[in-house]
Amino acid sequence: CLYAGVENIKIMDGGLALWKAKELPLTTEETLPVPGGESYDFGVEIPAHPEYIMSIEDVKDNLDNNPNFRLVSIRRREEFTGEISGYRYIPKTGEPKGAVWGHNSDAYVEEDGTVVSIDVVKSILAESNSSLDNELSFYCGTGWRACVPWFIAYENGVDDMKLYDGGWFVWQKNDELPVQIGDPLTGDVEYKLVKDLPDDAPAK
Repeated sequence: CLYAGVENIKIMDGGLALWKAKELPLTTEETLPVPGGESYDFGVEIPAHPEYIMSIEDVKDNLDNNPNFRLVSIRRREEFTGEISGYRYIPKTGEPKGAVWGHNSDAYVEEDGTVVSIDVVKSILAESNSSLDNELSFYCGTGWRACVPWFIAYENGVDDMKLYDGGWFVWQKNDELPVQIGDPLTGDVEYKLVKDLPDDAPAK
């Protein structure tokens, strides 16, 4: 919605689970949205904020040429290190060469379902020698998990951060793109091209 141009976006922190836990009122009645009609004007040309989304071409260019850029993987550790793909429909394992691990999306959610503070985001980034001063692009397997830290950063006024839409799913479709298997920070890493990866990766 932000990408499209909706200006007033809210997320109910904690969701329905926290609402129920606080014993707040519930309803079983359906509330339907009201259409704007044929004459309705959205108000801006869509997308109003193309700068929030990063293409695979821009990701590759920044990984190759921008030392301040960080491509932050919001995936399970086993996905990041290439043990599993995480998806039944993604046949290859690994990560784009140069990616850093930003933990899975559940690291950004408290036990009650509310999102963590920006200080937690900072501490996670610090584990990979990254910070909010870097130009950040969050990604995951397909996109939705990466939105969690992206929105936390957005609501805290962080600039220079984007979402790499398509994630590992799109990356592993291009045979000539470079891949890392393992974690460069530990030194236990192997570099290949997508075309050299097997097509029978375990999903989980």
